[in-house]
Amino acid sequence: MASTPFVYPAAIDDCLEVLEAGTSPYTSLDGIYAMLTRSSTTCDTETGKQTLDLFSALDEYTSSNYARVGPLGSVAVTYTSGVVKLDMADPVFSSLDLSGDGPAFILLYVQKASAADDGDRVPLLLDALSETPDGSDYTYSIPSGGLVLIDTRTG
Repeated sequence: MASTPFVYPAAIDDCLEVLEAGTSPYTSLDGIYAMLTRSSTTCDTETGKQTLDLFSALDEYTSSNYARVGPLGSVAVTYTSGVVKLDMADPVFSSLDLSGDGPAFILLYVQKASAADDGDRVPLLLDALSETPDGSDYTYSIPSGGLVLIDTRTG
């Protein structure tokens, strides 16, 4: 996986729906969550999946202190001069310890308001982690100004 975050096409469609209609089946994008996966995940190779349950190997990270994080606050979708950006609060995994081979990726996903399982969660973005957990709080920093979902500018 390259160091540039990968944005899943299904999530881009949902963001555009929010911009165009102001509504979404995914709680107007206020339901964005974060999880960690191990290096053996297929999230980095199966890029056309519509929901988390469709990955052949999600391989979510497990440890005594690990839990999925969300919903993330301060969510905003903006469109300016051909660029769609998504901004939100940085996800923080509290007291994250190292277990086994450790987490390799962070996966941000959009969750339906009535989500019962991973079939109701749409993958949004996958990024490689740059640090190894050491028992302290682990923060994934959203770039200043937000994540670029679509850039239609030519140049």
